[in-house]
Amino acid sequence: MLLYLTSNEHINLLDFLNDEHGIIIKKLSGTFSLKQFVLGDLRSLNHFQYMVIDLNAIKDSNRDIMEAVNAYKKMFTSRLIFYIEDMKVHHDLVQKLIENGVFNIVTATDIEAIKAELLKSISDLGISKREVMLKLNPNNSSFNTAIHAYEFSKKEIKIAVTGVQHRVGTTTMSI
Repeated sequence: MLLYLTSNEHINLLDFLNDEHGIIIKKLSGTFSLKQFVLGDLRSLNHFQYMVIDLNAIKDSNRDIMEAVNAYKKMFTSRLIFYIEDMKVHHDLVQKLIENGVFNIVTATDIEAIKAELLKSISDLGISKREVMLKLNPNNSSFNTAIHAYEFSKKEIKIAVTGVQHRVGTTTMSI
């Protein structure tokens, strides 16, 4: 089950999850104080696997949002997913979310990309820190490191590792 706190303009954004994947969605639309919602109203809603928060529906300051996120992470094991329409405006909040271990941040603008990011965020592994950092700083080359394939110029070389005594770690050494 998925809990979706949304603004009125994005109320049908997650309907494809129900239609295509059979995920039950409980929608709450309007404007919310996330801190009050998490600390006061969320006690009876611990059966949700995911909580998707549309940042347009939240009226709290960044500090209050982070307090609510920290409280949520301490009280529940379900995954927090943020939908942030304009990442440039909320750059500081996104950095604080990443620092606190919230990497499932959907920032795409077109519908197909939003669907792909939402599906990735509800997958077993979710969105990785590297992917979020690349969205936050696309020009930072330190995140774009590619793993180069090794090339071996010599072929058919055999290496043997032997030991004189029983239980000296030759198998471990060879591995």
